[in-house]
Amino acid sequence: MRLGRWLKRRRRRQRYGPKIRTVAAFIRLDRSPYQGQIAETLTKLRQAKAAFERAGYDVQTIRITTQLPPVSGKKAGERTEI
Repeated sequence: MRLGRWLKRRRRRQRYGPKIRTVAAFIRLDRSPYQGQIAETLTKLRQAKAAFERAGYDVQTIRITTQLPPVSGKKAGERTEI
């Protein structure tokens, strides 16, 4: 019974190829045109995901990471306790 499950999992892994947990991009958002920045980055991430999948990889997610939002009353560069 265990051997059968192991073989199933092994075949499944071979069929889908190696797994990539996430494809990520970091962007530094500007105040006014940030929607365009996000849309452009999302397009590039989707293209990268498609390229990895064509190469035989299984991509789980795509992710956009940005800088922390400004905190009122703090100067640029000051640390904020979270």
